[in-house]
Amino acid sequence: MEKVFITDLDGTLLNDDGQLSNESRNILTALIDNGVKFTVASARSIDSIREVIKDLPINMPIIEFNGSYISDYHSGEKLLINHMNRSYNEKIYNIIESHNVSMIITTHENDSDYITFNTKNMKLGALHYIDYRKSHDNGRLINTENVKRVLDKDIICFNIIDKENIVKEIHDKLIETFGDELEVHMMRGTYSEEWYWLNVADPSGTKAHAIKTFKEMFLKDTDILYVFGDNNNDLGMFEIADVPVALENSILQLKQLSKVQIGYNYDNSVAKYIEKECGK
Repeated sequence: MEKVFITDLDGTLLNDDGQLSNESRNILTALIDNGVKFTVASARSIDSIREVIKDLPINMPIIEFNGSYISDYHSGEKLLINHMNRSYNEKIYNIIESHNVSMIITTHENDSDYITFNTKNMKLGALHYIDYRKSHDNGRLINTENVKRVLDKDIICFNIIDKENIVKEIHDKLIETFGDELEVHMMRGTYSEEWYWLNVADPSGTKAHAIKTFKEMFLKDTDILYVFGDNNNDLGMFEIADVPVALENSILQLKQLSKVQIGYNYDNSVAKYIEKECGK
C-alpha cells in the first residue's frame, strides 16, 4: 500500500505570484527523492507547467490541459490524448463568435500543441494570458485573423477570458446546445477577480476522467490517492480520490467534498501536508 499525491497548481501548490516557493520545492524534492509518488494535474500545458516547477523531480506522468492529456513530464510524450469531436468544432466556434468574443483555441497537430487566436478586440485578461505564453513560446503561438483555420483540426479546447456576464452567457448557450456532449465550465481567474475563464473540451478532457485513467494505468488497487485543489475544475477529481484535500482558499463545493482541509496556498500548505502524511 502506497500513498500517491496529485495536486492542482494555481491557487493550490503555487503561491499567489503563481510560483513554486523555495520551501515547497525543497520539501517536495526531498520527499520525491525518497520515493514518494507525486505529480500534478493542471489546466496548464506542459510547457507552462515546466516554467513554474522546473526541475522538480516528478516521478509519475502529469495531467495537463484539465485532463485532455496525460503526459510524460520529462520527455513530453503524450500517453493519452482526449480531443474534441470534430463535428462539433464549427458550431462551437459560431456560438462563441456570435457574442463578438475573442477565443483561444488549442489544437493537437503533428504531435505538437498549437494555440490559435486573434488579438484584435481581445480583452485585457486574455492579452495578459497571451503575453505570459509568449514569454516561453516555442513557435506554437499563432496570431491570425483566420482563426477558423483550426476547424478541421483536432481541437483540445476552446478558451475564453472575459467579464463574468459575457462568459456566463456563452457558458449557458453551450450547455443549452450541447448538454453533456461537451465539458463546459467557467471559473474566476486565480490571479484576477476581474476576469473569468471558460473552458470547452470533450467530456473525456477533464481531470476526473484523466485521473480514472491514471489510476488504471499507473496505480495499484491498494494505493491511496490524495488530491489537492481549489477551484471548479477540481470538483471531479475530489469525487474520485480516496483523500480529497481542500485548501482554506478553496471554493465552498470543494470544502464540502473534502475529507481534509488545510491552510492557504501561499503558506506552502500542500507540501507541508504531504510531508506530514509521509512521516506517519
